[in-house]
Amino acid sequence: MSRNALFSGWATKCGGKTKNWKRRFFQISPNGEVVYGVDQNSLAAPLGTFDLNHAVRVCSPGICTFAGVIAPPQASQDVRVEVELPQRTYLLFFDNETQAKAFVQAVHKAVPNLHSATFAEDFSGFSEMLSKVARENDSKFEDATVDEAGA
Repeated sequence: MSRNALFSGWATKCGGKTKNWKRRFFQISPNGEVVYGVDQNSLAAPLGTFDLNHAVRVCSPGICTFAGVIAPPQASQDVRVEVELPQRTYLLFFDNETQAKAFVQAVHKAVPNLHSATFAEDFSGFSEMLSKVARENDSKFEDATVDEAGA
């Protein structure tokens, strides 16, 4: 691990164009730069980089869906992380939940104000949506009842 890296470790990421999964070594620096390569010795000339300062949100382990992508069987909900940037969403899964949480903690340490999707937030949004649909349906039912009574 680099002396001042907030996180160094292995994750498997989904390709941007070709949706295949490749194991990569990731490192997060305090300034929010993420670099990844085939191993920790390749980070001087990494395969890829992205800047967490441009991230829109990070999806924490336990709720990431990897929507529209077939995840490998070992990518259980508790090891998935999504980092959403304007141009791309990085889909990652880790060997275990501890590593996934350590990655997300490092992301938040590098970019403290980054929005993080949590289970409670997702459930709250789902709950609000259900309430809205129920109110709309109640309103339609009341309207239908009034129309029938007036006919």
